[in-house]
Amino acid sequence: MRSPIEIRNDAMDCLRVAEQAKGTQRKSMFLLMAQAWAMLAQQAESIAPSAEDAGDAKQTTH
Repeated sequence: MRSPIEIRNDAMDCLRVAEQAKGTQRKSMFLLMAQAWAMLAQQAESIAPSAEDAGDAKQTTH
């Protein structure tokens, strides 16, 4: 599974493309895509354990 940071990078890419898009329809499409990627990143953050939590879990199991 991709990390939330990678997913956020996709959102940023869409924002960059939207800034350069010619025409309001194309710009709107990329802005909506950026919003969708950002929402996916939030969901990924809520379900993925943080690296710190994963490290704590490994230490407690030994």
